[in-house]
Amino acid sequence: MKVLGITGRTRDAPAALAVDGRVVSAATEDSFARIARIGYDLTGGFPSGAVKACLDAATLELGDVD
Repeated sequence: MKVLGITGRTRDAPAALAVDGRVVSAATEDSFARIARIGYDLTGGFPSGAVKACLDAATLELGDVD
């Protein structure tokens, strides 16, 4: 099972990807936007850069997530 966890409501707007119960990738949106503590106001609640980084690290696409 592939699970993508996201939140845009914290100061760093993180995302993490777990495959078969093991975390395989995690990233924060502020790393990609180069804005410290980017949070909800600037991401609109969706950390797209962090999500893309997690999926790319696992060579998956969004449709592959369960």
